[in-house]
Amino acid sequence: MPAYSSNFKKKVANPISSAEQSVILLQINQQDLTDGPICVCNDTQDLVSNGTTYIACGFNITLPSDPQAGDPQAQLSIDNVTQLLMEWLEASNGAPGTTVTIMSVMRSAPNTVEWSCTMNLINIVANAQTVTGNLAYNNLSQMSATNRTYSPQLAPGLYG
Repeated sequence: MPAYSSNFKKKVANPISSAEQSVILLQINQQDLTDGPICVCNDTQDLVSNGTTYIACGFNITLPSDPQAGDPQAQLSIDNVTQLLMEWLEASNGAPGTTVTIMSVMRSAPNTVEWSCTMNLINIVANAQTVTGNLAYNNLSQMSATNRTYSPQLAPGLYG
């Protein structure tokens, strides 16, 4: 659970009806983005957070399901309102190695990131209306849960 700021708790998380909502920021990174990451916010007006301008753009994130096999994946769908995304996808041959950092801020305190998460963007599909892709961690089920595991090389006395 993220450690939200007291300002966020007071204005957004705890009130029954709040005048302020959190703004979700996306930072799309990939090696072929020579001008830096693509930065968008899910709002009706641009927002500057920590010196970076996030362009107002509609997008939707669908939370991951609990699959029977494999790693859970979320889905990201971004409105294709400019040709910026299409030009990047075409120039990078489908944008392999893309990561997306998702952040939550309040419009009144945009430099305080309440929580963030970085995931890989895979299986990107684009049409005239939207650019969609899956958000996933690479081989999450194959990752070790601990930094060290007992093996014959590390603990030969256990294997004898």
